[in-house]
Formats: sequence, structure tokens, C-alpha cells
Amino acid sequence: MKYKLPALVGPNEGEILTKDRFSPITELPAIIHAQKLNSVIWTLFTGTVLYAVIRLVTIRRGSVLLQPLVKKVNLDLVDEISYRPS
Repeated sequence: MKYKLPALVGPNEGEILTKDRFSPITELPAIIHAQKLNSVIWTLFTGTVLYAVIRLVTIRRGSVLLQPLVKKVNLDLVDEISYRPS
């Protein structure tokens, strides 16, 4: 499996195999899986950027945007579902 995104954090004692690539900002201890942490960091960053863009474009609260979508929801059914044991 090849990792396509630039590595923000690198594995313990990791070596860069390709010389013209971005080197990691920091090195992690051996107990932490660097590829998974990089995925989490990139996901949080991307999600934050998307949220900011959506908020800037719409300039309205999220509840105002969702209100037309949930207007026809059966309230009795939602109440029944919320009280069911898991």
C-alpha cells in the first residue's frame, strides 16, 4: 500500500527513500503507527477546511440549512425510535 499524502509525522527511525519528497515534520515513538496518525491528522485538517468553506459560503447556521430537510419528519416516529433500548 502506498501512501499518497505528504507525511506530517514519520515512523520511528524512518528513512526517506525518495530524495525529492517532503520529509516528515516530527518522528514518532515506535508504539504509534505513523501512517494511521497521518490519516487522522489529514482528515481533521480537511474536515475543518470543508466546514469553514461551507460556513463562509452559506453564512447561515447549520440548523437553518437542515430545517427544510427535516420538516416532514414524523415526530411520533422519531420519539418512538429514541426510546427504544439498544
